[in-house]
Amino acid sequence: ACLTGMASTPPRSASPESAALAAWLRSRGAYVHRALELCGKRSDGVRGAFALAPISSGSPLIILPGPACIRACEIGSSECKWMPQEVLELSPVLRVTLFIMHELERGPGSDWSPYLQGLPQQFDTLEFWNQNELALLSGTGVYDEIAKLRDPSGDLIGATRVLWDKSIAPIVERHSGLWPNCSLEAFLRTCAAVRTRGFFDTAEGGGGPYMLPAIDLLNHSRANTCTGLVVERSKSRAAFDMDGAKEADIPQRK
Repeated sequence: ACLTGMASTPPRSASPESAALAAWLRSRGAYVHRALELCGKRSDGVRGAFALAPISSGSPLIILPGPACIRACEIGSSECKWMPQEVLELSPVLRVTLFIMHELERGPGSDWSPYLQGLPQQFDTLEFWNQNELALLSGTGVYDEIAKLRDPSGDLIGATRVLWDKSIAPIVERHSGLWPNCSLEAFLRTCAAVRTRGFFDTAEGGGGPYMLPAIDLLNHSRANTCTGLVVERSKSRAAFDMDGAKEADIPQRK
């Protein structure tokens, strides 16, 4: 993972949106480096985290304890107590998707609103491609498969549509109080957010997807990497703040 870069003309402080997200994270026990702009956007439209000033090598950028992460993929998680049993029996990806859809329905009343309101509304994954875009891949080895995603009129078909019609839609209809405005489009959009931004713990016995606020704003690149992600399997820490703290007070990443 890496920072999107240095802002071409670094502002003196983070944007109000970034400051609000950082404050919310700190209220949940997280640490966010003071030189980070979490809601930046380049002139070419690329959004992500930017450095507002030089950051020393080895400095922790973001540290998230459990309460600052969405862990609805875990059976028995306190976040899942309200979920109907038939939702708990779904795959982890679908469970997290329905958790986020429920919280989005709650709007500003959701404890996760400061994070969820910043999730992208548009995605470039294949289920969102229109017929003209899919036609550009005609003649390639994958065209015959992805062309089955939509019919000639552009309506979604195939496995994803079957999943919605046969499994997800009946569940949300039976529990309309939890998902009063659910739709196929909302499901696809939220599922795309989980699949493109969720993190999996690849260690033995690990799980996922976990939604990691702010960390998911770091762009992922195999070239010129400047940051790393480390999972610490330890008890949650108390919240702390960079102000007045010495470097030795900050948990170090290796």
